[in-house]
Amino acid sequence: MPAVNQYIQEYMKRCLGLFSFLVAFTYSCEHLPTSHGSQAENVVDSFCQTYFSYQFERAMAFVTDESHKWLIYAASNVHQEDIDLMRSQESTASVDVNEVIAPENDTIGYALVSVDNHLVMDSIGEVGHMRDNAQYRLGMVKRGGKWKIKMDGLPREVKR
Repeated sequence: MPAVNQYIQEYMKRCLGLFSFLVAFTYSCEHLPTSHGSQAENVVDSFCQTYFSYQFERAMAFVTDESHKWLIYAASNVHQEDIDLMRSQESTASVDVNEVIAPENDTIGYALVSVDNHLVMDSIGEVGHMRDNAQYRLGMVKRGGKWKIKMDGLPREVKR
């Protein structure tokens, strides 16, 4: 019987060692920049792809908790005519991330993005219209070591 207990103890030590290695490996992978850009750039791109395609529920993953109310507000102002207009387009919104200022040793940053072929709703109760070549400045904050979009309102076009 003692040999069985010793075998079980050795097996448990190996499992614990393997588990510790997997946890450390997973943690380190989360903190490596991706080949597609920094974590901040990925957040900006993902937010823009979802927000300007009116996928507000998916966009919530890329904004601060206090920004959720702005996405809910935007979603509440979408009408069937807006959806029909977007569906009638041959292509979806295209986003170009021009600049991301997100210093590694800071918690505040911003991004400048250009958006083509996206629906703009600039009057409450009116059907939106399609817009090309618009530029937006998005505020960012770092929380828990990760960058998020911070919305103090709906994104507004930057005048050039």
